[in-house]
Amino acid sequence: MEEIKLQQISNQIRPKKEEAMKVEALKKEAESLGAEIALINNFKDDRIMTLDIIKELTTILPKTAWVSRVRVTATSVDIEGYAGTATELIPKLEASKYFAKVEFASSTMRDPRMNADRFNIRMEIENATKSSVDKAKDEKK
Repeated sequence: MEEIKLQQISNQIRPKKEEAMKVEALKKEAESLGAEIALINNFKDDRIMTLDIIKELTTILPKTAWVSRVRVTATSVDIEGYAGTATELIPKLEASKYFAKVEFASSTMRDPRMNADRFNIRMEIENATKSSVDKAKDEKK
């Protein structure tokens, strides 16, 4: 009689055990996805968005200046273009909350045809840190 009860209980446990294993697998997958979501959110929060940098450039630069190329990396910004007077751009960019160590990456040249200075300026992004992806890689090592 006890063996029959034990067999019945085992038969009832077997499907529940399979369900429990499926639930555990789903739980691990949910934890993994949660970690990825947190990583993405940290990445977004830790970096100044490129769009914010471009908006700042359009706000700061005078109407007599125009940019022909912008390169934004995790820690720096390079801009090239033309301005009535290129030297007036440096103090304006340094006054921004986004930029530090603003300098000409190459000498400026006067373009007589356009009556403007051609400039190439390099600057660091203020308080730029390693991206969250790089931090996560370092933590795994």
